[in-house]
Amino acid sequence: MTTDWTPENLKRRVEEHLKNTPPEQIVAQAQSILRELRNCAHVPRRPDTDFDICEKCDAEIVADADTHLWRPLTHGEKWVAATILRDMPSLPITRHFSPELLKRLTGLFIVRLYDGMDNQWIDVFGPAYYDEANKIWLEKTKGGTEKICFDEIDYYKVFPADTKMLYSEGFGER
Repeated sequence: MTTDWTPENLKRRVEEHLKNTPPEQIVAQAQSILRELRNCAHVPRRPDTDFDICEKCDAEIVADADTHLWRPLTHGEKWVAATILRDMPSLPITRHFSPELLKRLTGLFIVRLYDGMDNQWIDVFGPAYYDEANKIWLEKTKGGTEKICFDEIDYYKVFPADTKMLYSEGFGER
């Protein structure tokens, strides 16, 4: 598959994507980015890359060419990067992405619910790209404020779609 990667074509594709995105979703994404900018001095997991995931807030981040600081990738940048990585993985730019970010942008994910009473994971959404899976996780956890950890008995978590869960009859079993 050949794609025209001229700046004009990329701009047109991003504009089409944004045009088809509900305004409330764009506003929510913008607010999320602003919160991240205010609350986190981003630290990459792999400083030898230009595109990575922040080890503090788990946001997708890029090394800004002008300020030399790390900042969150915009929704449009994530979409363009994921499209490039899926359609043209051999482009030289891909070596600048950390493996974790590459997997997040191009891989499929699944949202699971841990049922603490029955000690089992239940698939609730997916497989889907990370943004979609994360959106469902945010809905289920009321913005990441509840049902997010083992202490709450039932909680939600996003996994790569190929993650296999092991079954155990209980504690102490080897």
